[in-house]
Amino acid sequence: MKKREPTSGLMLWIAVILLAVYNLVYWVGKFSPKFIPAVTEVRTSLVEHWGLMMFLELLAVISLFVDIVVRWDEFQKRERNLRLLMTGFFVCAFMARFGFGVMDMYMIGDVQ
Repeated sequence: MKKREPTSGLMLWIAVILLAVYNLVYWVGKFSPKFIPAVTEVRTSLVEHWGLMMFLELLAVISLFVDIVVRWDEFQKRERNLRLLMTGFFVCAFMARFGFGVMDMYMIGDVQ
């Protein structure tokens, strides 16, 4: 079997960090806009490019999912459970954001 390059693990962890930050900015900006106004402004600028952001997030979520499926036996039980929980959270957050975006486009005509 081909040995995995060390940079691929680093790239996956970078994707996890970016997904976590993106989810935090999105959900805080959507449901408590007066909590931190700067976060709301960042969220608004990201929503302007909704299609591109959804595509990039889809690539990151698929990468996490494929990694956990391909390397399932390599992980210890605790790490396996953490990765499964983390991947499930990001998949659910992606589907929720996609659903909210489609609802906004249908009802309002633009993603809010």
